[in-house]
Amino acid sequence: MRSGCPDDAWPMTRDGFKATHHNGRALNDAMEVVLKGPEKALPAGMSFHHESGHERREARIKWWDPQATTFRTAALGMDGQESELPADPIGDDFRYCDAVPVFFGHYWLKGEPEIVAPNAVCLDYSVAKNGKLVAYRMTGDVLDMAGLIHGEA
Repeated sequence: MRSGCPDDAWPMTRDGFKATHHNGRALNDAMEVVLKGPEKALPAGMSFHHESGHERREARIKWWDPQATTFRTAALGMDGQESELPADPIGDDFRYCDAVPVFFGHYWLKGEPEIVAPNAVCLDYSVAKNGKLVAYRMTGDVLDMAGLIHGEA
């Protein structure tokens, strides 16, 4: 039971919560996508090392970008190694196409905060690494740069 909430007000059961931590289970897969975004397996034999030194055989994908149609244009977090990826198409099974705006983080984007797509805004510009803490003030139905609020690094 959560503080102040009866068990029936919390939709996740204890068993369901535990299942989110077991690789290969549907709940774990769903939790990974919600927290980290979709990933695509890299072509056979390809890998890269994450900044922590961990070897990765899949890449996080720019699910919000309609121009991100190949491994080379869609991969994130490869620290400049994206150009080594093939221009093979990756399909659209991961793409967010809804008109309802979505706000996301946990991506550590670099540079100036921007609206990354007409329906998507990243609020994570590496604030823990001297980037910017970003918020968005919604004032209408359409995303607008004036809604981005951030301080200087």
